[in-house]
Amino acid sequence: MESKQEDRRIRRSRRLLGDALLRLLETHALNTIKVRQVTDAADIGYMTFYRHYNNLDELLVDRVSSLIEEEIAQVVADCYGQAPVIFAHVGRYTPLYRTILFSPEAARARRMMEDALAGSYLPTTRGDAIIPAALRARTMASAALTLIAWWLEQDRAVPVERMVALYHQLVLDGHIDPDKLRALVALA
Repeated sequence: MESKQEDRRIRRSRRLLGDALLRLLETHALNTIKVRQVTDAADIGYMTFYRHYNNLDELLVDRVSSLIEEEIAQVVADCYGQAPVIFAHVGRYTPLYRTILFSPEAARARRMMEDALAGSYLPTTRGDAIIPAALRARTMASAALTLIAWWLEQDRAVPVERMVALYHQLVLDGHIDPDKLRALVALA
């Protein structure tokens, strides 16, 4: 029982810290935010932050990853169903994605985000003698972030339906292993 209570406290602390950072990013550049500001805004002890994270970049990527996971949980096994959810998510959190993708101070967070995306693509990514699955997953992650950045540079003027089609063509098509996808769907 105690471990469930502890898990709940850990999830709560991480969520509060992440939400506090997201609120601060609405009015501050990432490089100007201090850990103390985040812990004060979250009403959580300063040292609690360091029990969970080494730096603000880790917190930022963890919170963004959690937000994405919450939103795409129902379509996780449907690679092609994820795109509309992803672009709706980016639309809701545009200032956050502008920070991650365009702020020079967020380079480490951007890399961590790419790593997290590559990890999410890997289970359904095909690999072969020429291109290993891990490299293909990294390429997919890079393409996804590039596509999102391009959409934001266009001030989201390109309709979501068109972005979904571009996502399918640039990120997914030719990279997904249908057998791995079927196996993952069977487990879901």
